[in-house]
This record gives sequence, structure tokens and C-alpha cells, in this order.
Amino acid sequence: MKTLPLLGLALLVATPARAQDATARLDDLFSWVRPGMPGCAIAVSHRGEVVVNRAYGLANLETAGPIGPRTVFDIGSVQKQFSAAAALLLVEEGRLSLTADIREYLPELPNYGHRITLDHLMTHTSGIRDWVALMNFDETEDARTLIFRQRGLNFAPGEQWMYSNSNFELVKEIVTRVSGMSFAEVARTRLFEPLGMMNTMYATDITTAETGAHAYELEGDHWTPAMMLGNARGGGAILSTVTDLLIWNDALTNGRLGAFVTAKLQEPARLNDGTALEYARGLRVEDTPYGRAVTHGGSARAFKALLVRLPDQALSFAMLCNAGDESERNLEDRRIADLFLPEDLVRQGDSAEAAAQVGQRPAPRARPAETYATSEAELRAFSGRYESEDLGAYFDVRSGDNAVVMQLNGAQTLTLPSVERDLFQRGPLTVRFVRDAAGQVTALDFSTPALRNVRFARAQGNH
Repeated sequence: MKTLPLLGLALLVATPARAQDATARLDDLFSWVRPGMPGCAIAVSHRGEVVVNRAYGLANLETAGPIGPRTVFDIGSVQKQFSAAAALLLVEEGRLSLTADIREYLPELPNYGHRITLDHLMTHTSGIRDWVALMNFDETEDARTLIFRQRGLNFAPGEQWMYSNSNFELVKEIVTRVSGMSFAEVARTRLFEPLGMMNTMYATDITTAETGAHAYELEGDHWTPAMMLGNARGGGAILSTVTDLLIWNDALTNGRLGAFVTAKLQEPARLNDGTALEYARGLRVEDTPYGRAVTHGGSARAFKALLVRLPDQALSFAMLCNAGDESERNLEDRRIADLFLPEDLVRQGDSAEAAAQVGQRPAPRARPAETYATSEAELRAFSGRYESEDLGAYFDVRSGDNAVVMQLNGAQTLTLPSVERDLFQRGPLTVRFVRDAAGQVTALDFSTPALRNVRFARAQGNH
């Protein structure tokens, strides 16, 4: 789920009367949740006290069960901060190292020629390919099998930042192996129960939760089940409620996980060249007109989640939804801020935002790649089958109109125009053909926004 604008999240409860008025207007804002459809649960706390706890819509359309205070949702990638916390507890105990090569814990991981550390994983600076993107090419394998099969990285560890779900799948696996317990047991005994998060659990099958919501996407005028299950969900999911997530935020505010874990979770990461990032360890940490904001969003198909903490305002906000894209479209609205923020703080935020916009130069529009004239003979030279062991996939390539036509696994067809010699591109997808010393085409490198330079070798007999 994309992060909502901070102006639409900065909720400050000034007085009980204002909170009561804001709650009524919050109900108006969620009037898009009509009878018989899925919806959202929202809770707000101020100085550790829950001041808003509202639910809208159905948790399960098949049983017509409503969303209630004990309804648990798949929180998607909001779970990453819990995985990081579990690992950091083991680091503090000396059972894990932030800087050791993770192949000490995962010896079957390929040797990439670079040292990848636990800290690289938790800060999304490892370069390890995202298993969700990999599954677009092979839906038959589970997440860990796909990750361990990759022989290349998107970039050298610590050189760049790129969000990858594989990082935290490996964090959970390391925690499991080092602790000698399942991740579900680690999370329950070291995090959820000690903090009083009694309605939160780690589940490999989200549909078995007795009080769990199901998630739906609107297709035309019908709601269709849309959840990440089985291989598509990775190792498992954290299921939680909005009030339990506020307990977690309060624990971070008050250091209940201990000084080391609390600080390290929220310490912004740095690249090898010293560049500071807005990502810490399973959390985003940003400076806003309202002070520091500690946030993370989550999306597991039609489940949408958002957890926000504004320490300077003593404020926490949690939202869990099961209404797919409808949840996002209807909540990207700054009216939420107006419900709770004192007017002077709203004006302050408006002024800061306006000043920032005035000081910015208009962003140049990305120009479409210019075409490059490639002869028909050159295009025919690319024809053939190209195979990737990493992805478990193949492309059949043939010539097109100043383009290559590529059929993936005998099904989906892509047409990429020529933009340079040996380089073809359509939008964010690029293919660069590779030649040997004699000039013969031997392979192609395929790139997407989530995968870079994945090598497909030309099959024998296709030269």
C-alpha cells in the first residue's frame, strides 16, 4: 500500500470535545462503506490513551460478520518492523550479528561475491531480488526456494536502496534457525504476549484465524475474494487489530523493548557512501512539519494497512482495511487531518508545505526513449529461445517492426521497440542483448523496476 500523505495522517486530539466531534465527522468520511461491503477499522491514541476506535463494514461477506474490535487483519508489510525487532532482540543477546555475513546462518544462500549482512536485509540495502516479483515468472515455488535460486543481485550490498520482500523473509528464517523456534513462537513469546498484544499472531494460513477478516476487491459491481494465500503469501503473515497496533506504537514510544532494540529499529540507515535514508529497520522515519513521523504501510492484495506514530504530538494512528483499492482511494484525503489537528498546527503545516513547493523546481518529465533504427537482418539475429535458471522462465524472441517480440513461457507477449544498438525498451521494461567476443548474440539481460539485469542465456541451437 502506498503511504498516504502525512498531512492526511497527522491527527492530534486537542480536547475530548474535539475528539467527539472528530469521531462524528470520521463517520461521515467513511460513509463510502455501504451496507453489505467490506471496510476498515481505525483507531487513534493520544498520549497512550485510545481516543478513537471505529469499525466500518463487514469482515466476511460470506457470513455477513461485521468488523469489530477483535477482528484481525493481515497487516501486510507492517509486519516487517516485528521481524526486525525479533532479530534485534537476538542481536542484543549476542546470538546474532548485525555485521556478519548472513551465509553463516544461511549456508545454502548463493555466494554473490559480496558480504550481505543482517543489517543490509533489515534496511533494504542488500540487493537481493524481491520474491514477489520473482513469482511473476514462477508461481509453483515458495518464496524461499525462489530467493535461494537467485545467483545475481540487483546491486552490490549497501550501494543502493531498493524495497524487497525477500530481505525480511530471510530475516524471519534467520531468527527461526538461531532461536530454535518457529517464527510464530518467537513473535508470540518475545513480542506479542510481553506487550499485551493478545489479539495478534503470526499465521502461515490466514484463513484459519477464528476472528480473521477476509479481503475483497471490487470487480465491476461485485466483490471478489482477494487474499495472498499459500505460496503467494511467503512464509506467513502477522494478523492484528488496530488497538493491538497502537499498543505496539506505545511500546516503541516508551522503550518497552529496551533501549538498544527501540533505538536501532528507528535509526535511519546509511548507504556505503554515507547517504542517509528515510528507511530504518522495518520502519520509515521522516521529518515533517509536525515533527518526526515513524510509519509503515502494508498491502497483501486486498488487505491494506497503515501504522503511523508522531512522537512529537504523542499521537498514534492505525488503519486496517479489507476493501482493496477502495480503501486507498477514499482515504487519500486531507480531510482526516482537519478532524483532529488544531487549526494553528494545520496552518503551520500548510505554510511549510507551500514554502517547500515554492522552493522546488518543476520536476522534468521523463522523455520516452527515442527509437533507434535496427535493420531487419539485425533483428532476425536476435531470434531464438533464451532461458533463465534463476527465474525458471524462458523467452521466445522474434523480430517485429523495429522491435523484438518476446513471448514469456509460451504465454504473455511483450513488444519492445529498439532504442539503442542491442537495447530494447517499453516503459520500465528493458532488454539488452549480450554478445561474445566474436559478436555473436549469446544472452539477454532483462530488467524491470524490481529486477535488474537478470541473465537469460541463449539456448543451444538458436545461434
